[in-house]
Amino acid sequence: MDQQHNYPAGDEILDEKTLTIGFARRFATYKRAALIFKDKERLKQILNNPQRPVQILFAGKAHPQNHEGKELIRTINQISQEEGFKGKIIFMEGYSISSSRPLVSGVDVWLNTPRRPLEASGTSGQKVPINGGINFSILDGWWPEGYNGKNGWAIGSEIELSDHDQQDKVDSESFYEVLEKEIVPKFYARTENGLPVEWIKISKESLRSVMTKFSTHTMVWNYAVQYYVPGIKRHINYSEDEFSQLFRFTRWMNRIRRHWRKISLMPHEPVQLTEDRRIFTPGESREIAVKVFIDGLRTQELRVELILQRQDAIEEHQHMEIYPMGLIGKIDEDMFEYRALVRAGTNGTYRFNCRVIPTHPDFFHPQEARLIKWLD
Repeated sequence: MDQQHNYPAGDEILDEKTLTIGFARRFATYKRAALIFKDKERLKQILNNPQRPVQILFAGKAHPQNHEGKELIRTINQISQEEGFKGKIIFMEGYSISSSRPLVSGVDVWLNTPRRPLEASGTSGQKVPINGGINFSILDGWWPEGYNGKNGWAIGSEIELSDHDQQDKVDSESFYEVLEKEIVPKFYARTENGLPVEWIKISKESLRSVMTKFSTHTMVWNYAVQYYVPGIKRHINYSEDEFSQLFRFTRWMNRIRRHWRKISLMPHEPVQLTEDRRIFTPGESREIAVKVFIDGLRTQELRVELILQRQDAIEEHQHMEIYPMGLIGKIDEDMFEYRALVRAGTNGTYRFNCRVIPTHPDFFHPQEARLIKWLD
């Protein structure tokens, strides 16, 4: 006969006046469900502060074939029974849509700790603000776009370390620091009337900034405005007069492709641009000039751009700033000069590059032709 377990009811464990953090999702290993237990003793001190206690709810399932994910669930269940974590770490079994609703709507903070850059989106956090909750997450998935510095909290930074153990250490320390010194004090700071004014301010900003941007209405509207309506207009335009406009556009694209292999960019200065001369120091302003050989194409058919990339993100193509380069004049047959005056950000060193792409009034997207030539 199976052993019977008599678990206490939720209201016997949870305290509605205690800061409550929720973590509920698919238990894949990259989501790092156990990250917060990196330093158990420090976590115990935060959770068991008699004046400002914290309780954390876990829920979720692993794929039947994901043995590592199931092991994570077992580990957290075991930790929840350890001295110092009982009643503070709670794992909700039998996770389903019906149990997720009160969890999402009832927690004060929604926690997400994926390993960057593996989070596809993390949409569970987008549901929390409408219920008054606030996000506390790694800057991955939707959160880098949603976080504005006033509507929640970020764990760590956007810098990725190749050593996973070191990354876990850095991120867990950030979690403890932000939780202990920012989140907990703001939650328990009350007026004479018992209102957490600062907390309410963050909650309202979370609702205002997230729900207007991350919603089905916004998604459908963006699809309509950016894709469906332009597509309909383009179809109407191209199908008129026995598709003559479509024929002209196709002929233009074929001409661009024929000439493209000879298009080239080069520095317009007496000395070669060595690697060290490609670097902008923080806040540096500089005028960059290039020569572009257009091989018989028209200048209005081309767009020349300068790209600034922060040095710690070059490989990931993040923190890109794009500046159009202005046409200065003709140098020689089919050779034209372009210039741009740019200023790098003050948050690090930047490296620049220049590129040329085709442009046409009918393009949906600047890179629709999938043709590009770089200065490198």
